[in-house]
Formats: sequence, structure tokens, C-alpha cells
Amino acid sequence: MLMLIYLMTELLALFICVHAVHGKRLKIDIPTVVTYVSMIAIMFLSNTFEWHNAVVIITYVLLYLFCVFRFKQRPASAFVGVVLA
Repeated sequence: MLMLIYLMTELLALFICVHAVHGKRLKIDIPTVVTYVSMIAIMFLSNTFEWHNAVVIITYVLLYLFCVFRFKQRPASAFVGVVLA
């Protein structure tokens, strides 16, 4: 239970940082919630079943794709935004 709370707060902070880097306020809508929940599921399953840590990289790929489509940025600019967050 504590691990789930930890993952939720960590990813929420990550989403807030990504939005702050792009100069936007965090807007709760369907794409944001779907991305957030899928990232929590991947990280939770990775920790529960002790999968390789490389599986967690999938969450950052999802965050990168979220930045490309949400903020309508070029791929290089979205990558810099994810790295800064």
C-alpha cells in the first residue's frame, strides 16, 4: 500500500514538473489521467513482480509521447522537457 502511495506521489510530482517546464498548469483530462494511470500500473507491476528495471523506462517513453502530443512539440524539444523534469 505504501509503495502505491509512493508511486502516485512521485508520478504526480513528475507531471507537475513537466507542465511547469512547459509553462502550463496541470490540467486534469482524459489523456492526462490515462497516461498517469498507465505509468502507475507499469511501475507498480514492475515493483511487484520484480521485473528488470529497464521496464520502468517504458514510463518515461510514455511521458515523452505525452509531451509530444499534449504540448505539440518537436521530438527534440519534448525530450529536453522530459529530461529537465
